[in-house]
Amino acid sequence: MSHEDLPPDQVKGSLINLAPFMVLIHLVSVLVIPFTETRFTTSFYRDFPLFYYFVYVYWGVMVKCYSSCCSNPGFVTNEQAIPPEEITKDSCHFFCQECQMYIPYRASHCRSCKRCILRRDHHCPWTGICIGRDNHLAFLIWTFVESILMFIVSIDLISSVFVYCSPLEWISRFKANIFMLPFTLFSFTMVTLLFITHFLMMMNNTTTWESKRRETITYLRDIPLGINPFDKGTKENIKEFLFMKYYQTTWKTVQINLSLADFENEQKILSRYLMEKFIKLAT
Repeated sequence: MSHEDLPPDQVKGSLINLAPFMVLIHLVSVLVIPFTETRFTTSFYRDFPLFYYFVYVYWGVMVKCYSSCCSNPGFVTNEQAIPPEEITKDSCHFFCQECQMYIPYRASHCRSCKRCILRRDHHCPWTGICIGRDNHLAFLIWTFVESILMFIVSIDLISSVFVYCSPLEWISRFKANIFMLPFTLFSFTMVTLLFITHFLMMMNNTTTWESKRRETITYLRDIPLGINPFDKGTKENIKEFLFMKYYQTTWKTVQINLSLADFENEQKILSRYLMEKFIKLAT
């Protein structure tokens, strides 16, 4: 059965789908935060409530970025599959039993989405869909925008509670702040770590899946540890990441720099190895 023959209810799906929870907590925060005693709420009553409107407009931008993360990650179509006649005995292309096709390098099958994904990074429980070639940039932008928003809100919630009053009055005045703060701190920590991790992966042209499953991936398992055959240098890596959806980039060959394979550049190999270990620990 090909991808295009799958029923619509099998296109998406997650064993752990936290996307509804993500939407819910942001809606709750919008309803609760007006009752907090912060610079954000007090700015509403000023002649020029710029900070108030800035936060809400920024929140709307964050929602748009999040919705973009939930878009098509880049499902492998029959046209993008590798024709069987091009497969040789030395080929490292993987044959997906579920989709019944040879898939391009860097593609992987997701059991939750029930599809093969181009340049699959991971299946994100917060979006309910995979992060792949076509929505990885949107995911990176969302984590950046969300981390800035959560930082602003967290600082505002914390700085506003430092007032002198009785304990009962303090609790009465700042109960909404206390309710909101754990959520904002958790969100800030989570999305900031995600942004740092995926920013590093963008610069090094690697993915979470390739870092975690390197030993079992057909086109990577025989390559010396620490060598990334897709690394084109920081500038070209960033350029490829930014435009891979626009140019519909696919990876059909794996090129290895033999000088690196011979470990002539030990510092670079070590840095790649440490970066992959960091990704494994952070995800």
